[in-house]
Amino acid sequence: MTDAIATCRNCGRGIGRLEKTFEFQGRTVCAQCLRRLSEEAAADRMAQAKSPPEETLLVAHPSMFGMHPVWFTLGIVLFVVVIGIVILLVLWILTRQASFTVTNKRIILNRGILSKFTNEALHRHIRNVQVSQTFFQRLAGVGSIAISTDTQSEDDIVFAGLQDPQEVRKLIDQWRGL
Repeated sequence: MTDAIATCRNCGRGIGRLEKTFEFQGRTVCAQCLRRLSEEAAADRMAQAKSPPEETLLVAHPSMFGMHPVWFTLGIVLFVVVIGIVILLVLWILTRQASFTVTNKRIILNRGILSKFTNEALHRHIRNVQVSQTFFQRLAGVGSIAISTDTQSEDDIVFAGLQDPQEVRKLIDQWRGL
């Protein structure tokens, strides 16, 4: 229904500018109760009928930052913290899913959380121990170690992110008799 521009005093019906009214004996009457509308209401209705239809020029909503700057900033910080916690949790899970163990007889590589992968090499079968570190890994004190045995031509055990890989290499060399 259109916006009411006049109200019939008898029946209380709102009369919009596009609704039908009747002219009876030179006077405008309500289409429902057929009673005469006041002169002012009839004049307003005629003026409204001549005006152009309403069109929306702007719809605006309050700014989140402008209305509540403290809560907005707190929300951004908490979002970053939550994302940071998720990233750290994923990194923690990735580091816990792999282990590199050196015993007095062998080296054991375990990987996996739900499914497991284990690779072992006896010290007496180790042919080569290779340590690699990039510049940034050297600054952080981590690196990769690759161990080859005399049973296969490829690296049998490769472990990345090992803390102080040169010391681990010395330990392995000590137990393999070098």
